[in-house]
Amino acid sequence: MSPYPARWFASRISSTAGKEGIYEIERTVNSEDRKENARFLQAQQKGNHTMSAAENREVVRREVAFWNGQDAEAVGEVYAEDYVGHDPAGTHAGSLDQLKQSAAALFAAFSDFHLTADAVIVEGDMAVKRWTARATHTGQWMGIPATGKATVTTGNNIFRIVDGKIAECWAQMDALGRSNCRCFLCQ
Repeated sequence: MSPYPARWFASRISSTAGKEGIYEIERTVNSEDRKENARFLQAQQKGNHTMSAAENREVVRREVAFWNGQDAEAVGEVYAEDYVGHDPAGTHAGSLDQLKQSAAALFAAFSDFHLTADAVIVEGDMAVKRWTARATHTGQWMGIPATGKATVTTGNNIFRIVDGKIAECWAQMDALGRSNCRCFLCQ
């Protein structure tokens, strides 16, 4: 198994031999992959020691507590100074400062925001968290004025943990599940 995080297995998925439901995953390596892989390996070598699975699980527990504590100023207690976020939805995207701004906006829009870790899997310096977030829309969010309506969202995060903090995060929210959603964002 490759130790490389982003685009781990597939840049392109194609049908195999014209059979429905059978897919072959093809790995396409390009210069962007090589740069990302080199950066990942350098960051991995920066750490002073290898943390145990229990220690990394505790980091994920602290990350959940950060989101439930609704204190954007505490972001540096859980996320590394050189944090890099990969998130198509934007909450975890970019740098530590961008994450702090996103968290502050989220906390202002959803005063009762509560995150639950439904499953956590840890291996080496990587952790995967399946989560559910519940909240009431009590402030402006993405240009939408407060509706007072409740929302439930699920998603996954893949974390790279270095020296007891989250150094990198790949985040994805369940956008496809929203087709049956009855929350304020989808109506």
